[in-house]
Amino acid sequence: MRVAPQLFREVAGHFATGVCVVTAEDPDTGPHGMTLNSLTTVSADPATLLICLNRASTTHEVVARAGRFGVNILAAGQQDVAALFATRDDDKFRDLDWTRSPSGTPLLTGGVAHLECAVLHRHDVHSHTVVIGEVITAAAAGGPPLVFHRSRMSAPFPG
Repeated sequence: MRVAPQLFREVAGHFATGVCVVTAEDPDTGPHGMTLNSLTTVSADPATLLICLNRASTTHEVVARAGRFGVNILAAGQQDVAALFATRDDDKFRDLDWTRSPSGTPLLTGGVAHLECAVLHRHDVHSHTVVIGEVITAAAAGGPPLVFHRSRMSAPFPG
């Protein structure tokens, strides 16, 4: 017997997570990105993490072709950025400040941190692909992160 998707979303929503935008560059169509909250550190030595990408997203295919991706950890107050990257808009980067890493990965400015990863492994699970990446660059600006809890984005919980 399977748990109903709505019940699963409700129960899983009680686990607070950070909000990230995963980015990658396609040489023909430019930068792509999508909002996600499925980010987990796997190992500190070597620095490794995993993300889960919906296979229906264009960003999924761009990450697969590029072989690398950026993880942009959003700051409290960046709900508009998270909402933008949750859409299917073809030009999400047009009105944002962003840069490219030396290897060409698009990175958003204004977040609390970002990482750049090389794809190590990919595992398809139902509608998503679990992507394991080795961190090749990382930087933190600090400040409070954007948090997702019970289907809402907000600043971190007090105290």
